Amino acid sequence: MKRIAILRVAMWVVPAASLEAQRGTAPSMPSLSPPSVSVYATPVAVTVMWKPVTGAGGYTVEQATSLSGPWIALALDPRGGTQVTAPTAAFNTATGGMLYYYRVTALHPLGPRGEVPLGEPGVTIVPRVTPRLNSPLGVDSRQEGVDLRVSWSPVPYATGYFVTVGLGPQTPPIGSIEVSAPSTEARLVNVLPSSPSALQYWVSVAGRYGPSGTLSALTSAKISLNAALPCWSAVPLLGPAPTVSLTSYGPTAYSIATANTQTGTALVRVERAPMGSAMWKQAGCGFNGVSDQGLTPATSYQYRITEIRSGTAGQTIVNAVTPQAPDSPVPTATVGSCTSDGCQVTLNWISFAGAADYRTESSYGAYFAQLGFAGTNYGGAPSGGGPLSQPVGIVPRGTHTFTVTPLFPLMRPSPRPPGQVTVVVP
Repeated sequence: MKRIAILRVAMWVVPAASLEAQRGTAPSMPSLSPPSVSVYATPVAVTVMWKPVTGAGGYTVEQATSLSGPWIALALDPRGGTQVTAPTAAFNTATGGMLYYYRVTALHPLGPRGEVPLGEPGVTIVPRVTPRLNSPLGVDSRQEGVDLRVSWSPVPYATGYFVTVGLGPQTPPIGSIEVSAPSTEARLVNVLPSSPSALQYWVSVAGRYGPSGTLSALTSAKISLNAALPCWSAVPLLGPAPTVSLTSYGPTAYSIATANTQTGTALVRVERAPMGSAMWKQAGCGFNGVSDQGLTPATSYQYRITEIRSGTAGQTIVNAVTPQAPDSPVPTATVGSCTSDGCQVTLNWISFAGAADYRTESSYGAYFAQLGFAGTNYGGAPSGGGPLSQPVGIVPRGTHTFTVTPLFPLMRPSPRPPGQVTVVVP
């Protein structure tokens, strides 16, 4: 009889998770939440920050100029990789004035053998315009003998300013000086003539950013210095009191002239003081009258006007009250044609007399150039008020806030809050 050997085979059931691990693939994991992202930009650097996502093992940050890409992974960790664990990243791969999209992806931690987990990452995309260094606003000047004192409003991100004075925007400067922020005033010494002159002078202030001395676009404020030192010399007051005309250009500017300066046969010296204070300060001097700008709305002033003719002078004092600053504009928005990145948007509002221009900005960092009608009778466009519109180009999808700030003569922002409108781009 033959013996038959029976082979007993032991069977083990291997868990599916172990098999997946042996194959180099981790088990499925819950989807990660999209990170809450904030982007802070200066003209030379961008910082992306986000709140840590529960369950995330790392993050990637990418940049693109369009939602459709191409997306560029930014090497952000010290070893040259593209994944970071800290919830912040800083870099300088952006050009001022351009719109970029920043994509932050929260990733699951790798498995024990480096396997990639199965599970949806958390993804957030945020648009942001890298700011340019804006041109200074509110440039003002004051003659002090043969010196010129220049002041201006501070410029965001500026580390310093370069100030020049010349006989025209395209002529070589006759004086210049550089000052460091936060100073917003400079004195140019011995740049004005010490004898009567019919020349006009241009003053320019440019902001600088960083040690490289990068200049912003120049903003020129034209000032009329038709006479220098002799205008402020002592002149006997033997002539008749001049007949003065004051013309208001909105809440921050007056034009002052006499009958004889209007015909070009006399020199007029204008001083200004708060009502009843007797604290007289130079407002201007010229053969064709004086434009006194940069005043405070709803404020009472006194003007002391001296008309100089043939070595004698007549003087008079007149009172003036600047109008109340107009209410903030109430902008609306029109959404037009769309692309894959967003939609065309146009802002609309009603202009008012006295506004020299308007500045518009967005919550995603965009700064839009003024409308370009500054300096025309200081009355805005159309003169005396009326409807205005400004196309702002393609606006990224999402909810954004636009602000509209009136600018008075010398590009001084209105003291009232800017008008705002919220735009939803589908």
